[in-house]
Amino acid sequence: MLHKILIIGITLLSPLVSLLGHASEITLDDDDFALAPKFEKRVETYRPHAYALDKRAKEIYLKGDYFSKTSTFDKDGNSTPLNEGESYQEINGIFGLNYGVGEKLQMGLEGRFRNNQSETTLGSSSSSGFESLMVQARYSFGREGSWAFAMGGWYRQALYSVQEYAYNEAPPANELVLGEGGADIAVGGLMAYRFSTHHYLSTEVYYVRRPSHISPEIQYNVHMAWPYTKIAFILGADGIYSMEQDPYNDNLSRRPLRATGATARYNSVNRSEVAPYLGINLSFNRVRIDLKASSVMAGASTDEGVIYALALVWGQTGITAKDKKLAKFKEYHVEGSVTKVSPRGKFLKIDQGISTDVEKGMKIDIFKTDFFGGNILVASGEVFELGSDWAIVKITEQYRTDVPLAVGLTARGY
Repeated sequence: MLHKILIIGITLLSPLVSLLGHASEITLDDDDFALAPKFEKRVETYRPHAYALDKRAKEIYLKGDYFSKTSTFDKDGNSTPLNEGESYQEINGIFGLNYGVGEKLQMGLEGRFRNNQSETTLGSSSSSGFESLMVQARYSFGREGSWAFAMGGWYRQALYSVQEYAYNEAPPANELVLGEGGADIAVGGLMAYRFSTHHYLSTEVYYVRRPSHISPEIQYNVHMAWPYTKIAFILGADGIYSMEQDPYNDNLSRRPLRATGATARYNSVNRSEVAPYLGINLSFNRVRIDLKASSVMAGASTDEGVIYALALVWGQTGITAKDKKLAKFKEYHVEGSVTKVSPRGKFLKIDQGISTDVEKGMKIDIFKTDFFGGNILVASGEVFELGSDWAIVKITEQYRTDVPLAVGLTARGY
C-alpha cells in the first residue's frame, strides 16, 4: 500500500517540479548575476524551524509515515490495551514544496493522501483518499548572535466530508473516517538557539483552531539537533495540549458519533499527547533522506502507538547573505592587508587608516585571495580603533573556520 501512495504522490508532484523549474528562470538582478552558479549547493542536513529558506531557495519533499496503534488513552489519560482481534493502522503520503519568496519570507504548499485500516469485534473497515491541502507561511525576524526567532502559520482544508450519527445511533461497522474533516487554522512562534556549529536547540508552538466539533489546541515541537555536512542527529518530542473547550464538555453523552472504528484519534474529547522521537537526516548532494521513529507515550482521548516516517527532500540553496557580500565586493572603496592578528582571533590590524578614508565603525570583510582571482569570504568585522595608516578591526562573524585568520589576508571596507 505504501508504494502505491508514493507513486500517486510523485505523479501529483510533477506539476510542482515544473513550477519550480520555471521559477528558477527568473532574471537575476544585475547585482545577483554572479550568484547563479551558487544555486547548485549541497542540500543542508538540518535547518532549525526559525530559519526561513534563503531568497529564491526551493525545497520539494515527499514523505511517508506509518502509525500502528497499541492501546487507547481515555479522556482521563488512562491506558487501555486493545481487545483481542482489534487493530488500527494509518498511512500518510505527503507531497509539498517550500519557496523563499524574499530574504525572510518562506511560503509552502502541501497535499496529503491517507489510508486508514481498522479491525474491531464488529468487523473490518478501511478508507483511502486525498485527505487535505495546506498552504503555509513563515517569516523570520533574522538572527541575533546565537538566537533566531520567527512566526508562522498554516491553513489546512480537508478534501472530504464526514458523516455524523446521532448519539443513540451506531455507525455502520464497515464505514471508517478518513480524518476530522473541516479546516485547521494555525498561528504561532518559533525559536532556535545555536550552541555551536554542530549543536542546536529548536522549538515551535502553534495555536490551532480545529473543526467546530474539536477543541482548539496548542501543538508544539521541541528538539535538539547535532548537524554535520552529510548527517544530522535529532532528539525531540511532538506534543498536543488541549484548550479543553470541547463543545460537548457539559454533556458528553449527547456528542454525535462518527465511524472511528478502533481508533480514538478522531472525534476525540479534549485530546492531548506527547510523542518523543529520534531522527537521522542523510544528505546526498542535492537530495536528503530523513528517517524518524516516534512513540506516543502519554496523552488523553487519543491512541498510544508507534510512528515510523521516511522523507525524501530535494533542495536548491538560494541567495545567502554571504553570496551578496561576494557579489558586491567590487563596491568596496577601501582595500588593504591584514598585518597582525590577536592571539584569540577577536581583533586584527590592517594597513589602512584615516589617510585612506577609513572611519570608525566602517564594515570590513576579510577575504582569502589568490593570483587566479579566487575570493573566499573568511570573516566580517568593523573598525574599532584607527590611526593615520592603520586600523584595528573587531571580528563580528567568522564564516570559514577551516581558513584561519592570518597575516596577509585581504581586507575590504565599505
